[in-house]
Amino acid sequence: RLQITINKLNTELNNIHKRTREMSDSAVSNVLNKLSESQKTIINEIISTSKVHNPKSRRYSEDWILLCILLKIRSPSTYTFLREQDILPLPCTRTVRKYLFLIKTKCGFDEKFFQLLKKKLAMLSPQQRHGMLIYDEIILRESIDVDSKSLTYIGLEDFGEDMESTGLKANHALVFMFQSLCTNFSQPIAVFASRGPTKGLFVCSNQILRYT
Repeated sequence: RLQITINKLNTELNNIHKRTREMSDSAVSNVLNKLSESQKTIINEIISTSKVHNPKSRRYSEDWILLCILLKIRSPSTYTFLREQDILPLPCTRTVRKYLFLIKTKCGFDEKFFQLLKKKLAMLSPQQRHGMLIYDEIILRESIDVDSKSLTYIGLEDFGEDMESTGLKANHALVFMFQSLCTNFSQPIAVFASRGPTKGLFVCSNQILRYT
């Protein structure tokens, strides 16, 4: 009797897998209309994975890659657990690291970034452009990496191009962010890595004066 029940459940499960693979994109969209954008991304990725026969030929959407990167940064152990247990179709760590290396991040203010921010703000209404500059300090995990392209160390104190690094491992970061007062729009502007809590705001003040 137990074997009959097991066979029945396996049959039902196989039927569900078959129906999932045969679902069209329009049918999936109708089912997911009431879900949030992030939930839609997860479900769509799971359905896409079920249609792939060879895992090595799997292709990930840009939205899914972004969520994977954020999850990997927030909790590497959780990311590893979800992937090893095959709970979510997460790409391997090497793939995530490859995408992270494509992002050129540096401490201090970046003139090119402000040009892009200006274009973004131009898309908002005059009311939505009103906002405030906020800052917060976060604690970092101490680690040292080597940038093979620039042959420099990553993870040391860094206050931007105008100030020399002390060569100490950074364990704190001061983050500047713009927050709109009339819409749900926020954008990190700059980050300054330091050893210990940032000693005053003189570094950021000097940098801000350059762009005002």
